Amino acid sequence: MRSHGLFSEITGRGVRIFPDGVMASSGSCSIMGARIEKIAMTNRILSFLAITLTALAFVPAAAHLMEMSRKLDLAQNDYFVVQSIYGGWSYSGWVIFGALAANLFSAVTHRGDRRSFSFSIVATVLIGAMLLIFFKWTQPANVATANWTRQPENWNALRHQWEFSHAINALIMFIALQCATIAAIWQKTPR
Repeated sequence: MRSHGLFSEITGRGVRIFPDGVMASSGSCSIMGARIEKIAMTNRILSFLAITLTALAFVPAAAHLMEMSRKLDLAQNDYFVVQSIYGGWSYSGWVIFGALAANLFSAVTHRGDRRSFSFSIVATVLIGAMLLIFFKWTQPANVATANWTRQPENWNALRHQWEFSHAINALIMFIALQCATIAAIWQKTPR
């Protein structure tokens, strides 16, 4: 038997013994290679989807963060006029659920790769935390103001609740995007 680093060969028989103890005849190596390539492609596609959907979910969150300082200075009527631009933005929420699912599936496919798995799980947990913050603080402000078409007495407290929950969510989504990207960059090719 000769040793060749990644595998050992039994001369004359076409049998390979891989580091994890798996033996394969030369005919089955091409099948194993095709299966490994299919797994690697699935991992790359899921990583691409995780990054893309997380980035798309970050866009509206970043927009809220970037305009927050100017909006906090607006008078009541002006603030409610500006808030009317968000009609239809609720559809972007579906992208967040897509990012959550893509990062979770990415973690599942990376379960044998501790670093990529860990970063995918962190991204998934952060996106889940973003949704919790949205439903705990942002959505109640939307409901109390009928999506900013009604001006209750505590509108200013609701404004701060809405703006700051979006700002925190933008930071959370930014970190989730970085985690999804790191998971993709550091992924190992399956053997």
